[in-house]
Amino acid sequence: MGIFGQNLLDREDMDKYFCELCGIDENKPFECVGTRAEVMACLGEVVKRGEKYLLTQRHREYIESNAPLLSPMLAEYNGENLVPDKFADRVRAALGMAQDGDVFYNC
Repeated sequence: MGIFGQNLLDREDMDKYFCELCGIDENKPFECVGTRAEVMACLGEVVKRGEKYLLTQRHREYIESNAPLLSPMLAEYNGENLVPDKFADRVRAALGMAQDGDVFYNC
């Protein structure tokens, strides 16, 4: 909220982007926010914690039935990104990750 001054999940005018980001609609408007699975996993956690916002309440059923678990995603690093190697190597090393192709797993 610090960047935008308000919670974007409580804004009616964000519904179109919300639907695109989580896969309700086909188009994905922003590449910089992660995959749809990552977005849905985070929204699933928001709903699971009982946080209530306009857009998560409106699309709660879709979120609950489509959100993958977040915990497995936190234990892997997908190399298909634009993170500079010097930073990616540090992150993987700090997490003790081993490489399997372009995906890294916690050891």
